[in-house]
Amino acid sequence: MLLVHSLYGMVEPLVDYALPTRRWVLNNDYSLEFDIYRSAINGVAFDLIEGHCLIECEDDYFRVTQLDKELESNTPYKKVTCVGVLIVDLETNYVYSELTGSISITQAMNLITSGTKFTYTLDGNFNNVTFEKFGDGNSYDLFKIILEKYKVEFEISGYHITIKNRIGRDNDFQFRYKHNITGTNQDYDTNALRTYVKGFGKEREEKDIATGVKATLVVDDFDGKWEEPTGSTRSDWNSLGYSVGYGKETTSLGDSFQFKFTGTGLSMDMICTSKGGKVVFTIDNDHTKTVSLYEGTTDKVKNFEIIRGLEDKTHNVDVRLASRDGKNPNTTGSTLPVFAQPIGKVMGLYRSRVGAEKYVVSVDYLSPNSSIPQYGIRHADPIYDDQFTSETALLNHIKSQLQDTPTISTQFDYHTAVKELGQDIGRGDAGWLIHEELGIDIYTRVVEITDYPTSKKTPVITIGNVLRKGTEELVFRSKIKKGSK
Repeated sequence: MLLVHSLYGMVEPLVDYALPTRRWVLNNDYSLEFDIYRSAINGVAFDLIEGHCLIECEDDYFRVTQLDKELESNTPYKKVTCVGVLIVDLETNYVYSELTGSISITQAMNLITSGTKFTYTLDGNFNNVTFEKFGDGNSYDLFKIILEKYKVEFEISGYHITIKNRIGRDNDFQFRYKHNITGTNQDYDTNALRTYVKGFGKEREEKDIATGVKATLVVDDFDGKWEEPTGSTRSDWNSLGYSVGYGKETTSLGDSFQFKFTGTGLSMDMICTSKGGKVVFTIDNDHTKTVSLYEGTTDKVKNFEIIRGLEDKTHNVDVRLASRDGKNPNTTGSTLPVFAQPIGKVMGLYRSRVGAEKYVVSVDYLSPNSSIPQYGIRHADPIYDDQFTSETALLNHIKSQLQDTPTISTQFDYHTAVKELGQDIGRGDAGWLIHEELGIDIYTRVVEITDYPTSKKTPVITIGNVLRKGTEELVFRSKIKKGSK
């Protein structure tokens, strides 16, 4: 029986309606369509059918989303199109807040159902998922993200949602050609077939990367009282065996030298001594970095990261002796700090990350089916998913998303099969489909049902499954006409 719930809460049974058609798709659509003519016994209920009113069909609730009113032989009738309340009501509820980090499915479901009529039950084991952000969207879009990220399925009864790892029963049923099914014909569809895919995980926070090659420092100009080192300073330095040479030096605060580099960032090998002070790098008159060149009792070369994340172009740098280092006991009183210009390949350069370098992890997968001569390498669109930081997890994910086999559809009469099986088949149920002559031995699931409530018309069931034949796996969709018992 169909019931109409009016916009103002009145409930009436519907009669004298034409064939209702209900469609259910696993983890996706559920809808209802019917026509109804005004009659002597349904006038009240007929008038209650308006846009956005509720239609109850067994355990399913639907909203009227489209209503065509017409007149046929002076009799008013309505063509009614309905969509499940889960879709309509969640789609019109907006979540303004956000969650970040490791989120449980309970937290996610609480967020999207808060302030709605929906309740839910969790039936299974569910791992947390890490989100950069979850929220700031309508509840139905967020619900679809939950289904995808937590890899779950749902059942709906009225306004109650049940979340499971997998719905339906594992009936282990068998449809076997010439035993309990007859008259098959098959269609192969390779439009979506792909044999190669790339996957990219979480995007790196650092947008640039070291080139791995040191560049020679070329000084454009010296400002101040720079001089060649006196006495044995340079020879003593050279005896330490560093590849960085000892250039001019100064003890005058404010003295500087200038140079250029090309790239997105810079690191520098600097000469650090027992009389070192603090120097300031100024890049493009906009960015500064202060480093200390003080180094205990043993002179050495230290590498300093100066700046990263700049525009990839040529930049101007000024390096200035700014002050003493307050931690250096050797430059107190009249003793001034020493700033020595390094010589040689002392500049570490950075460049923008490109391609896979932008991501913490990236993988690719070539299906064994690419070796089939008529398939070859057929590229799928790349898959991007910020939740992955593990190569193994990302590889398993892109494998599961790749449609690397043809879609096969088979239609046959269901009535005899159900009689032979001695059991019905419902939403999400699983079992086997066997056709020895065509080499089919398939583990199947019910993924779509179109039926006709209150009617004896034969429903149609669509089965989606995996065909295992040798090393091949063929995705299979089978449409079955289900007869009434």
